[in-house]
Amino acid sequence: MADVAITARAPDDPRLYGVKFLSMRLGLCVPVSHPLAERESVFMAELEGLSFVMRERGSRTREIFEKNLADHGISIQPVIEISSREGVREAIANGVGCGVVADLEFGHDARLSFVPLSDANELVDEYAICLAERRHLPLVRRFIEEAGRV
Repeated sequence: MADVAITARAPDDPRLYGVKFLSMRLGLCVPVSHPLAERESVFMAELEGLSFVMRERGSRTREIFEKNLADHGISIQPVIEISSREGVREAIANGVGCGVVADLEFGHDARLSFVPLSDANELVDEYAICLAERRHLPLVRRFIEEAGRV
């Protein structure tokens, strides 16, 4: 049994207690050879009609990205849907399409560039959660307190 979990979804069950400790901005993930790779940022409108490699439905990053697309009235062309981050990265690196990733999850891959989406207003939030009945245990309490300070 885990005492604390990290999740991208706010707890909506009264048996759970959580604090938001981090918000991540979305960005475009493209091969370094892509015309947008050298840009400092990209506007959502510039994504219109681009082909995308997408994570599977249920991915929080995809959900937030689709919310941003809808907010801006943008249509994209999903080319392929892949169930893992690693698979998406490999497809993008091999020129299958563009992708979207949260800034703090991008990591380093010399084949790829991260280009911030300057007007993507919806963020990917991260939460530290625990069972509400266990939130006062010293170790759990301390972890949740520290997460809330980040």
